[in-house]
Amino acid sequence: MVITEVKQKVKITAELANQYSKLGKQEKAARLFDKAVIETELLTDKKEQENMYAHLANEFASVDDFDKAIEYLEKITDQEVYVKTTWKLVNKSAKAGKMTLAEKLLAKAVEIANNIEDPYVKVELLTGSGASFRHIEYSRGVGLVNEAYELIATLDDSYNQAILYNEVGANLIDVKEKEKALESFNRAFSLTNNISSPIQIAQVLAMLGGELAEKGEREKAYEYLLKGVDVAATIEENEEKWAVLSEISRNFGQSFKYENGIETADIIKRPFYKVEGYIRVAKNMIKNKLHDEALQLLDKSKLITQEMVDPYEKAVVLRKIISELISLKKNEDALQLLSEVEALYN
Repeated sequence: MVITEVKQKVKITAELANQYSKLGKQEKAARLFDKAVIETELLTDKKEQENMYAHLANEFASVDDFDKAIEYLEKITDQEVYVKTTWKLVNKSAKAGKMTLAEKLLAKAVEIANNIEDPYVKVELLTGSGASFRHIEYSRGVGLVNEAYELIATLDDSYNQAILYNEVGANLIDVKEKEKALESFNRAFSLTNNISSPIQIAQVLAMLGGELAEKGEREKAYEYLLKGVDVAATIEENEEKWAVLSEISRNFGQSFKYENGIETADIIKRPFYKVEGYIRVAKNMIKNKLHDEALQLLDKSKLITQEMVDPYEKAVVLRKIISELISLKKNEDALQLLSEVEALYN
């Protein structure tokens, strides 16, 4: 079986182009980017096409082609997609030392966020834009993140509030407001008492664990992730259960609790979600120089991909394995796997 959906082919093709570029195969990368662009223009569903424009903008920025990145950003008319893509370009342009571009992009994102009427989307766009100021001057983002924090109370749904308090908590840390960030995380956790759905409770706990781990609060993250495993154990076996366990597994990895991450992934019966957990654990092992252990886990993941039926899911996880092989400077292994992924859509 091969990938036939155009949007899936575009996404994988652009990501492979990025990886070939990182491996010094610039001509190959250019051909694949051209192919992704041509196929994106063939999409007839506007929403799908704009999502692919966003993806192309991010991938072009990843290889420092900011002219192309901006070209595709400006094709996006959906304001939420535009702003969220802008954050990625701000991050990459600031890292590349293009501060004037980063400032210009962020100014437009803030303008759009201020004019959004939907309260949920407004909170997301304000807090994310505020956090993006960390790449320029973090103090300029404090007001935006605080405004988002205050707006959350106007929402009715406890699950949505919990998700947003978690996001805002992470962004408060980005703008150096740690005490208020911890208060925001605590609010998110407290709201789980008002949520009746076990899957939603597990999702909130997984997200809390992920954000806290990413921001260096690993012991608190570990506590929430353990609770998440307990809640997930009460859920019947279905797609949502495997997805949330995969997120918990990945975030155990982010917390440097590798054994917990592997044990949680072991529970998962869907190969795609299982492998996603293993790969994130391996990624964090690499961060801590545990290269042999990471390679063993990546090899195990490659074996499991042979059980996968959906060619797109297989391509997604193989591409993530390739990223970690590049991190480990296993370039020949990475190139071999890239060929395997290409065969899934040619």
